[in-house]
Amino acid sequence: MIDLPERLRQFLRVHDLRGTLLCGFSGGADSTALLLALHLAGADVSAVHFHHGLRGTDADADADWCRTFCVTRAIPLQTVHLDVPHSRHPGESTEEAARRLRLEQWVLLSPNGTLPVLLAHHADDAIEELFLRLARGSNASGLTPLHLKRILHGIPFFRPLLPFRKQELIDWLASQGITDFRHDSTNDDNSIRRNAVRNLLLPLYRQIFGQDSSLLLSLQHLADDAACLDALAPAQPPRELAAWRSLPPALFVRTAHLWLQQNGYHTPLRGTFLARLQQQIQSFSGKETLVPLNDSTAIAISSDGLRLHCPETPAFAPFAWNWREQPCVRAGNYLLTAGEPPSDAIAVERFSLAEMPPVLEIRTWQHGDRMRPFGSEHEIKLQDLFTNAKLPKHLRSTIPILLANQQIIWLPTVRRANFAPLLPGQPSLTLAASIVLNDFHRSMK
Repeated sequence: MIDLPERLRQFLRVHDLRGTLLCGFSGGADSTALLLALHLAGADVSAVHFHHGLRGTDADADADWCRTFCVTRAIPLQTVHLDVPHSRHPGESTEEAARRLRLEQWVLLSPNGTLPVLLAHHADDAIEELFLRLARGSNASGLTPLHLKRILHGIPFFRPLLPFRKQELIDWLASQGITDFRHDSTNDDNSIRRNAVRNLLLPLYRQIFGQDSSLLLSLQHLADDAACLDALAPAQPPRELAAWRSLPPALFVRTAHLWLQQNGYHTPLRGTFLARLQQQIQSFSGKETLVPLNDSTAIAISSDGLRLHCPETPAFAPFAWNWREQPCVRAGNYLLTAGEPPSDAIAVERFSLAEMPPVLEIRTWQHGDRMRPFGSEHEIKLQDLFTNAKLPKHLRSTIPILLANQQIIWLPTVRRANFAPLLPGQPSLTLAASIVLNDFHRSMK
């Protein structure tokens, strides 16, 4: 029988964990063992129970059991209510949404990472995760995602039970007279892959091989290999496409993950996607290529390297501009001026004042937009005008488009329309555009 409180005292000493600790507490065997052992070890521990808004009265009963357990032992408890069913993002599973919402709450509960968080993942969880990640085509790092310590959003997360099997934890709880811990009935639903691995695949594996302890040894070897490769990966992702092409597959995967994180994209990627991305980089022939990440985001590959591409996000909302009453307006990263152009204007056009309506519409471009350029007999797609102007795709949604009576009249820095041409001796209206943000201006060059 393991002496769990003593093992946790050693863990706390090794990791220099002092002061208040937060402990995830679902009421299941593993989290109950962790919370009770920390309490018996003399730690200043505060339990956090997440009510996910799932399983109806069963979830309410879990929360009540956790409350009674903590009150009986004078352990502080916070119950956090989450509305997982109504908070899912498109394409996000219930499990993924619950994990994301919990992390958001941990950020609030541990401001600036001041309170360490202890979670009750154990060795059996690591084995289950191994099979799930194998099905995704993960590399060595992906196959070993459960670490004793990990920093997320500045918060230190610890998993002190990883060395123990679940049955060891259940046996220890029984030695403490606790056998009524909570059981989540959804864990019996084998239509959920994790449950199928636990309830069907692993029993069959043990039947065939007699045991599964060798899987834990393989996990340790994989973790060692992953740590070595992580140390060999570039500290900063390369800028030039040639440097991306020179990365070996194992280092490419790690570098791509780092690059995405630095660009604000933190969703885990499948190995199949990363293999496709590397293939697209290797076969790049000069024409910009988009590799979709999801419905609204892609990685753009060009001769300049890689960049994150979000084509469906307009730079600003459409609005009406009464240029007589408001000579200057902000449109995203542009400042539009009616009248004397500012000294830093990057585009200036003059129109016949008599034909100019008092109110113009300002918006970003839409697929299918067309305009008759000045001096042309025919309308042309704005997309073709952007291409002819060699305007990068990621900047097209930032250009303010000016319309008069629903007719496109000007694309600053690109072309003006054959609208309100200025004749000699006629009063004119001068429109100008300048850049507001210097960083954005540099990105256009």
